[in-house]
Amino acid sequence: MEGGALLFLFARKSYATTAILTCKESDMTQLISTLVLILYLSSPVPLHAGVFQDPEGKKPGSAEEYAERGTARHDKGDLEGAIQDYTRAIALDPKFAKAWYKRGTARAMKGNIDGAIADFNRAIELDPKSVKAWTNRGIARKMKGNLEGAIADYTRALELDPKLVNAWGARGLARAEKGDLDGAIADYTRALELESKSAKIWFHRGAIRNQKGDLDGAIQDFTRALELNPESAMVWFYRGLARNDKGDLKRAISDFNRALKLEPRNTMPWYNRGVVRQKLGDLDGAIADFTQVIKLDPKYVEAWIKRGNTWATKRDLHRAVQDYTRAIKLDPKNVEAWIRRGTAKAIMGDLAGAIRDYTRAIKLDPKSASAWTNRGVARKKMGDLEGAIADFTQALKLDPKSADTWLNRGVAKAGIDDRHGAIADWEQVLKLVPNHPQAPAIRDAIKKMRRKLEK
Repeated sequence: MEGGALLFLFARKSYATTAILTCKESDMTQLISTLVLILYLSSPVPLHAGVFQDPEGKKPGSAEEYAERGTARHDKGDLEGAIQDYTRAIALDPKFAKAWYKRGTARAMKGNIDGAIADFNRAIELDPKSVKAWTNRGIARKMKGNLEGAIADYTRALELDPKLVNAWGARGLARAEKGDLDGAIADYTRALELESKSAKIWFHRGAIRNQKGDLDGAIQDFTRALELNPESAMVWFYRGLARNDKGDLKRAISDFNRALKLEPRNTMPWYNRGVVRQKLGDLDGAIADFTQVIKLDPKYVEAWIKRGNTWATKRDLHRAVQDYTRAIKLDPKNVEAWIRRGTAKAIMGDLAGAIRDYTRAIKLDPKSASAWTNRGVARKKMGDLEGAIADFTQALKLDPKSADTWLNRGVAKAGIDDRHGAIADWEQVLKLVPNHPQAPAIRDAIKKMRRKLEK
């Protein structure tokens, strides 16, 4: 890659760090924002005609020669040496726009974004028609979180060169992060009109379509990307995610299988295949997949929790508790792990232990309606009806549409002979869910309670 270009490349870990199926982050924002500074979609116009080489080994004498040697050093990865040469070139010729631009690029590659922006500003002042300077300042601005400024810079670059594929893609990325998904799709579509055989652009547009909820469009784009590059494990993986979201679970598994053939040590295809297998009722297959994730990454908390959930579904509660305990040791602030372990303990009859776990979950997240509800159920089973009612009441403040919580509070109120309160809660259940599975029993209970009130 040429030293003068400042572009982007998907980090290999970018799709290995997003648990979409379980964390509900399928908006794909992380997919496109987890990028590293190296290469974006395709190579731009070269920044220099060649590398400076002095056959006699003499030091550079002119600003142009220093800039050329800086480029050579940049290409070899010697960014500090490149910056020194560009700085020397600028000292010799302060109006040398290319040297400002190249130093900005090298600074950005080293993480000095403010310095890079300052250099791109100067390059633009000296050469307002420098497409590269506008584009790379846009990238640097985006890295600073200035999406409006980035979009403005990409737009200016496109005014100067409407066929610059990179700028269309970069502006699409910025628009997507800003929430302008239609604008992002339009930009990627334009990029595809210019470069229809770029698997990466098809993939990017598919990601935005997925984020927008256009699953069919996303799958079509991912499919086209795979036709162009069937060796991309990442695209197989994301098409699997889209198919899962669409409910096409068997094909989702097929896509995860392909991803695993290409990258068998990547945890995410294993993890998400386990999730889909669990949905399909293949509990042994799900456990095998989560176990593989744990072998590859013993600190993968969500895998421990998911395997625990699967053990619980199989009624192997001792193993479930072991997995939840391991998850808690790895992440003591994981509310789900505390709630899940509490539920397993409650089913096993350890109500005191369950209450302790739910209490810990509530301390970590006082807004967790499920933690309040579950502790209320455990308290009710232990005979602490007042405590149960208090917990159910708090849960209903957080989630007033939970029919089961209204039902449970009604039962607890009936237990303390609060007949009016019980009837009111049970009637609320029927208002929320007229076809509730226990609707006949609830209606009978209401009738009996009213008869008692009449006596």
